[in-house]
Amino acid sequence: MSLWNNKDHRTCLDDAEDLAHPTDCGPWIRWLMGIAVPMGIIIYSAYSIYRGTINLPGRGNSMTVTGDDVRFLGAAYIALAVFLHLHFCWSAHATWWQHVSRLKVLSLLIFLPCLLKVLYHQLGF
Repeated sequence: MSLWNNKDHRTCLDDAEDLAHPTDCGPWIRWLMGIAVPMGIIIYSAYSIYRGTINLPGRGNSMTVTGDDVRFLGAAYIALAVFLHLHFCWSAHATWWQHVSRLKVLSLLIFLPCLLKVLYHQLGF
């Protein structure tokens, strides 16, 4: 087992490609990962933006972000929550699948620049 594969001998790219297809999970997983987890992320992000500090989790420790970067990291977290909601709730419906893929790409186009801006500024490049 290495960084690039797991016990099923699937690569990380195989797992990422699974996000591009409709889910085939049950109603409990759909409710948990499509509604409960994204709602928790959105509530945490909104409260953190209001408070003025937010944490960027890491391996072993986390980075506390303050200042203007809080809004960008909060927006990145909200875009991640929207992606999870779209993937687990709406991609399971055959009629919505065509529109969901575009919205998932849009949420990633918001997530990546916001996260990269925060990392660039916080790591001092």
